[in-house]
Amino acid sequence: MHAAMITVRPRRPHPTPRTYLRLSGDVDLADRPALERLRADARHTIRLHVDLYRVRFAGSLLVEWLLAVRGVVDANDGRLTLDLLPPRVARLFRTLGLDGAFEITDSPVDVHPSPTGGEGSPVPCDVCA
Repeated sequence: MHAAMITVRPRRPHPTPRTYLRLSGDVDLADRPALERLRADARHTIRLHVDLYRVRFAGSLLVEWLLAVRGVVDANDGRLTLDLLPPRVARLFRTLGLDGAFEITDSPVDVHPSPTGGEGSPVPCDVCA
């Protein structure tokens, strides 16, 4: 198993119009503490994009977390979008009957890495360290 890598757009102290999360690798129980902190932070965003394209392993933890995050975002009149759902995660959703539970796009996350980690660029997640 390979640990998940979670990158996020830099956080601001007030609600932001958009937040981008990119998960990659194996999302498993070892990632629960970081994912729980990110779920709590979801209340500070209006529009949350989660890029799952590079996820190699996803089980019940990822599904549980996505449903919880959707609840947090919905409670704040926000919107959760899953970007670039890989086939293995799409199969998991279909198997669980969740294929219509999320807004899913085939577009890449609207963020591009930069060497400086500037505005809108993924940076290492401060809650994962």
